[in-house]
Amino acid sequence: EDDPRTNLHVLEATIKSASPDLMGVQEIHDAEKFKAFIEKRFPEYGVALSTCGGRGQQKLGFVYRKSVLTLEKFKEDKGLSMSSNCEQGLRP
Repeated sequence: EDDPRTNLHVLEATIKSASPDLMGVQEIHDAEKFKAFIEKRFPEYGVALSTCGGRGQQKLGFVYRKSVLTLEKFKEDKGLSMSSNCEQGLRP
């Protein structure tokens, strides 16, 4: 059976190889684990992730190089979230 977890070795190699200033991310199931991974392996990067997620509680956001970009504001559009953790969404 396939392991649904992210292969962190491949992710690390991909980020090192691409060396992006800005990288979009999606389907982040464990936001704290992802943030800790980036902070430990890539301290030169910052992370901004959504708080609601969809039905599967998967977050989206971006990783950015702090020496090139400055995060001045991060606003999440919760209008389309189907999460019970959000105050708004498609379902009451």
